[in-house]
Amino acid sequence: MNDKQMIEKLRLLQTLEPTETDTLRLKDQVMARVGLGRVSWWAKLREGLDNLNFYYPLAGALAVVMMIVILRSPTQVKIALSTNRYQKANIALTETVGQYQRSSNNTLLAENLTQTNQLMQDLKLVGEPGKYTRDECLSLYRQYDALLEMMKKDLQEKIATTNDNQAKSQYANLLSQVLISEAQAEARLKMY
Repeated sequence: MNDKQMIEKLRLLQTLEPTETDTLRLKDQVMARVGLGRVSWWAKLREGLDNLNFYYPLAGALAVVMMIVILRSPTQVKIALSTNRYQKANIALTETVGQYQRSSNNTLLAENLTQTNQLMQDLKLVGEPGKYTRDECLSLYRQYDALLEMMKKDLQEKIATTNDNQAKSQYANLLSQVLISEAQAEARLKMY
């Protein structure tokens, strides 16, 4: 193909009004044919997606995945979207109480307890103006301390009555975590 033929073809192309995607695709193809460049993998992928009208199904699939993630971990989302430390600690404590009451999954309970303990440690017991009061914090800490005391008694009883060594080990690990959390909570309560 000589230069005159190339110019004629380009003039014909000027009469068209291609989209930006079409222009980019055409540029990549011309550059590859002329030998000034090669078609990148991104251009090939973009062309394939354009030909399949893949964007809408892809966006729909992404939306479904996001909804599944949010629905599977609503507590984490609530904590992330909370505006202050008191709300975060309250949500985590409520989730830990619920997990303790409904489940025998010690691993999940230990994870919830760890998160709750961290959020309770981050809580300012003097309150934050316009967000939460000192009395609300102390009340939440008392609830947390009561939960830890109840869990401690329950776990000690389970350790004493269980014959399964693996279950005993899990209960003992959880009990040690409860004892550490309880000591931290009581120390913070004594400060105020």
